[in-house]
Formats: sequence, C-alpha cells, structure tokens
Amino acid sequence: SNLGSRGFAIYGANAGDRFGSSITGGEDYNLDGFADFAAGAPNASYGSRESGAVWVFFGDATSPGDIDLASVNPAGTGFAAGDRYGAALGPSGDSEGDGIPRILVGAPSHYDSANNVEGAGYTTAVRPGDNAAIFPAGTIFGTSDDDDDNTNDALVGTS
Repeated sequence: SNLGSRGFAIYGANAGDRFGSSITGGEDYNLDGFADFAAGAPNASYGSRESGAVWVFFGDATSPGDIDLASVNPAGTGFAAGDRYGAALGPSGDSEGDGIPRILVGAPSHYDSANNVEGAGYTTAVRPGDNAAIFPAGTIFGTSDDDDDNTNDALVGTS
C-alpha cells in the first residue's frame, strides 16, 4: 500500500531473494544534493542462481510512490551462482579522490574455481553507473583514511 506522505514501500522481485537484508545510505551518489541509498538481495538470481543483486535508489524532492523491483533492473549483480552479492553493503566515501562516493558491496560466498576455494568471497567498490573495482573477501568492516593519503580505504574480511 502507498504510504503517501509517510514514505514509500519497495517490494522485492521474487520470494526468497532476501531484498533489504543489507542497506546503506546517506551518501549522495549522483551528486544532486539529495541523499541516496542502496539495498541488497543476496539470494536474487540474475543470470545465475543466487548470484545476488544490489539496487541503488536516488533521492529527490518528491516521494516516488511504491516501487516493485520486478520491473526495475538492479545496479549490479554477482559474477557467479552462489556469490550472494549484496549480502553486505557499506559506504566507501570518496575512495577514489574524485569527489564521488562509492558503495562497498560484499559477496561472501564466491567460489574461487582457479584455486578451488569455497567461500573465498569478494568485495566491490561501486560508483553507481560505473564498473566495479574488485577486492578479495566479502565482509565489510568500514572505511577510513588509514594510510593518510586523503582518500578512504576499505577494511574488508572473510570468515
């Protein structure tokens, strides 16, 4: 149901996708002056079973009304079946030093077939609309400028 002036609802595309199990926001990813947010669905199947997916929602001065993800393409998906891309999300800040914040997206269940490692995981730093930079591991702990180069660094890990 439409929440009217109280906000809006976002409905997942498929039962079992686990949409909304990870959310990050407050950054202005498209630099329009409004806060934006991202939400993950780690069990979503786009191209591969349970590869996972992430959607980015851009804020503006009006409420968009309810959103049904069955008619909205995700901003990014996992690389392979079972990756669970979007299981973890976090703000990266301006990790590239170009004034544009990124989103850290974790995929903790990626299988590294080259090294035969189950659950190797990976994390991507995504600027909505661009290709992702890939880092090993799949759990996001946070960001800060750990090496004093005036850009944020990501702290990621795996269990």
